Amino acid sequence: MLKHLIPTLFLAATATVASAQGGAVDRNDAAGRGGPAVQVSEFGRYTLRANAVNSESLAPGTAENHGIERAADRAVLNLVVLERKDGRQMPVRAEVSATQRNLLGQTEAIEMREIEQNGRVSYLGTFGLAPLRNFSFTITARPVGGGEPMTIEFEDRLIARDR
Repeated sequence: MLKHLIPTLFLAATATVASAQGGAVDRNDAAGRGGPAVQVSEFGRYTLRANAVNSESLAPGTAENHGIERAADRAVLNLVVLERKDGRQMPVRAEVSATQRNLLGQTEAIEMREIEQNGRVSYLGTFGLAPLRNFSFTITARPVGGGEPMTIEFEDRLIARDR
């Protein structure tokens, strides 16, 4: 599911991780490779994978299938929570919250909604873009049925495209 939602436009990303338990491992999947940057943080048997992209970089069919408005001034935040079982990572349901903060310190909650496709679950939220903005994202996820809350923070620069 995540691969279907990750587009090819991503301008710059840096990642930092915050965890109430301090046990997270952080990786940036596409750093320096020119592909979409995916923030990857591990918390014991759980992994959080997140990215943010301009909504216009989604394929029209993908956007339509998931109820996402493709617009120059809209972006998409995508999250998947994976649990490692028997040597495999599988998406699991979670209680998810997300916020974005711009350079002026203005904070906005991003309403995340669950998307299920082919038995796999991920979370999507959309938010507005200005012509050029750096964003700080904070995402917290708690697996349904137990587990401690896991929090990741990362920064990204997204550009609203001219029409």
